[in-house]
Amino acid sequence: MAQFGKAKKEWFSKILGLTNGIPSYDTFGNVFAVIDIEECAQCLSRWVADLAALSAGEVIAIDGKCLRNSMGAASNKPSKSAIYRVIVWASENQ
Repeated sequence: MAQFGKAKKEWFSKILGLTNGIPSYDTFGNVFAVIDIEECAQCLSRWVADLAALSAGEVIAIDGKCLRNSMGAASNKPSKSAIYRVIVWASENQ
């Protein structure tokens, strides 16, 4: 994420301000470490339900992937789990 942020620094700075620049790898790690997985899952479910209501029945593609090499890192740390990414696309809403 930090690499992507650096690649899109101009755009993120315009949208988010980012007076201190793109957050570092460690900052992203610290933020993700405190996310409550159950709460995040509930938020995702509510968000998908809202998308379905707003799209008036349009088909919404949802795809999930486990990020490469995140399983290996997780297996060395019992308190950590693999990293997953969810992609949602509604063609009408882009």
